[in-house]
Amino acid sequence: MKNFTFCGGFSMCRSMFVAAFAGISLAASAQTMQVLNSITDADGTTYSLMSQAISPNHKYVAGRAMNYEEMKYGVFVYDVEAGNYYFQGDVDMMGSDLRAVTDAGIAVGYNGSPETLSIDGTSTPLSLPEGYMARPQGVGADANVIVGSYYSEMDFISHACVWRDGELEQLPEPGAEEAGIEVTGSEAYYTSADGSVIAGTLLDVYGMGVFVLWNQQADGTYVCDLVYKDYFSSDGSDTERPYNYFMPAGLSQNGKYAALKVGIPELEQRMARYDIETGELEVYVADGSGDIPESASIESSGISDNGTVIGNCFTGMVQMQTINPCIWKNGEDAPQLISKMCPDLTDFVAFDDMGGNFILGITPDGRYLTGYAYDTGKGGSGLVFDYTSYVVDLEDLATGIKSAVTSTADGDGIEYYTIDGVRVNTPAKGLNIVKKADGSTVKVVIK
Repeated sequence: MKNFTFCGGFSMCRSMFVAAFAGISLAASAQTMQVLNSITDADGTTYSLMSQAISPNHKYVAGRAMNYEEMKYGVFVYDVEAGNYYFQGDVDMMGSDLRAVTDAGIAVGYNGSPETLSIDGTSTPLSLPEGYMARPQGVGADANVIVGSYYSEMDFISHACVWRDGELEQLPEPGAEEAGIEVTGSEAYYTSADGSVIAGTLLDVYGMGVFVLWNQQADGTYVCDLVYKDYFSSDGSDTERPYNYFMPAGLSQNGKYAALKVGIPELEQRMARYDIETGELEVYVADGSGDIPESASIESSGISDNGTVIGNCFTGMVQMQTINPCIWKNGEDAPQLISKMCPDLTDFVAFDDMGGNFILGITPDGRYLTGYAYDTGKGGSGLVFDYTSYVVDLEDLATGIKSAVTSTADGDGIEYYTIDGVRVNTPAKGLNIVKKADGSTVKVVIK
């Protein structure tokens, strides 16, 4: 049985309450940001970085490297703690990409052929049948489980697969009758740490993907869970299944949550969280009551083990679109723009002001984020783009929230309110509003 929850910021009574306490902010005490330096290859060419993945222990990031002026590209693994890196240039015109990295600094992706690329410079090709190519996308905790898709060079039809201990196995695809669509292939994007849950899509005749999970059974085989069937219809005209776009955007390492990108015909793309254990889908609808502008499109891009979703908010016309990262904590009504939530991260705020800022990775504990931003300070102009990658540490964010309550608890004139505007004697578990004696307010979360 499906279970919908729609989050549109606040209801009318909540909107009135928030308006009365304009200027509410989320307390924070020790956020830091590390900007990653550009890298240089053996020939002395300098590359900008587009970080797309962060290891669970936050030590490594991986992604694409580029020098647009000289039209040179490649992939990198970067040791954030030591400041060193390994770079590999594109080997052919098919391009290259790294989308996931382990605690040991082993990244998975492709560079002409599917491979793992280690911080120590070791590049290991993945096994494939003759005449096939592949695009690995996700990796388990120890790189013994890698997921992606492989395809014949004759027909280019993609099929989801998993490499377990180096051996390739195609994941099952349902027939048209069971699937309710004409299945023309599949793709796998994400895996839990132990490989027991894999998130990906089935492909229809138009190449449109719809969200599915592959769950590992006791005998090691996988069964395909057609999650989309409760929510997706090809034209979005079914009120019980209103989404005509229903794609995965991340899977928690513990296999409990998936981040989704869902769409309504002719309307904005929405941020969504799917609870794999309960089957509940929670969708955020931008109604303009918080940081997110009304009707903004938001693309989810990752999710932590406690269901915190990260994403990117798109506003304005396509030709002049502004992209700003946001974070949506599990249990809260709405996501927040990270630049508003952490104004002391001055580099991050500056990137946000430029309007080309992307968050793409979050650690399982929700503490570290990685992404990249358009950086005019590096001299990019016109059609020449320069990007800077970074790692954000949200250390003490929760502690900062709690201390905001503790520091005022003994003061005179302190008032506590629920998010619905109901005054209470003490802050309750969850989201609260604290009004201090001087009239200032702060939004706090008690876990």
